[in-house]
Amino acid sequence: MNSIKMPHAGFSEVEIYYPPKLIRNRISYAFWKPIVENMAWMPFHKLVHATSIMWDQMDRNYKFGTMRQAGFEIESLALCLLETKENFNLDK
Repeated sequence: MNSIKMPHAGFSEVEIYYPPKLIRNRISYAFWKPIVENMAWMPFHKLVHATSIMWDQMDRNYKFGTMRQAGFEIESLALCLLETKENFNLDK
């Protein structure tokens, strides 16, 4: 499985559980993708740090509604981050 460390979001590691094709159809993916793309100029570890803090702030303020939705959101964010890494492709 593919995963990414996101300690600032409270996760030692976020695993991509669902197939990337399904995740890319989510509204949460459409939300996170442009954010990550516009911040891609940052060093990768800082990009992960900044977006993890954004997710955590939203989660702490109950913006996702349910724990299940929060899980979908972090998985979508993780996929967006992994896709920004050089030469990374989950579909290989």
